[in-house]
Amino acid sequence: MKKLQQTIKLFSCVLLLLLIGCKKDKIEKSITTDELLNHYIVGIYTGKDNMENLRMFYFSKQDGVVKCTADYVATRRVQTVEVKNNQFSMDMNGDGKIVYTFELGKLNNDSIFIKSASFYNNSQDYRSWTCDMYKSSSITTVKNKYYVGSETRNINFNTTTWIFSRIPNTIGTFYEIFPGAWKGQLSNTDFIGVTIYQAPTIVKMLFQQSGRAALTTLWVD
Repeated sequence: MKKLQQTIKLFSCVLLLLLIGCKKDKIEKSITTDELLNHYIVGIYTGKDNMENLRMFYFSKQDGVVKCTADYVATRRVQTVEVKNNQFSMDMNGDGKIVYTFELGKLNNDSIFIKSASFYNNSQDYRSWTCDMYKSSSITTVKNKYYVGSETRNINFNTTTWIFSRIPNTIGTFYEIFPGAWKGQLSNTDFIGVTIYQAPTIVKMLFQQSGRAALTTLWVD
């Protein structure tokens, strides 16, 4: 009987240690606001009219605080953000009507990623919202590169000008927001693009022309 009691006590101790270990494993690593730096978020917003729109969020530090810049094809907003409980939000106009919220996670190698993301628009004029996070250092400049897409939608970048095969005999201007992301104009039309990794060795560009219903995907030639 005594041996049985000792065995039960020993089993209880082992079980308790296992439970404590599991709880420790489930403790989420805390993420600081500064860890957003050198990352960017690419999202696709689809309206009820099925028009796809590119959204970019990127970060910089100014006067000791982290700023988030949100770029649409013809819109830009800049706001101070703070990560609390591994979450942060971007209120586009500061009135609670259009709000992006991101919940972050951290891998064992301390890389951060988006665990979940939500989008609130009080006009309810959207159909879906998806996004992902990338490290800025993983992408290089678009300058002096040639990108190939479907339906002869090819782009040739110089250092400050570019040519789009869908609008022949016209030279546009552009500037890089950060390496791999850009905004430009061509034939009085706004454009925006960003390069991302689709796979470890495959780089593609998501590209939007203002007023067009769908995004274009291009690859480095």
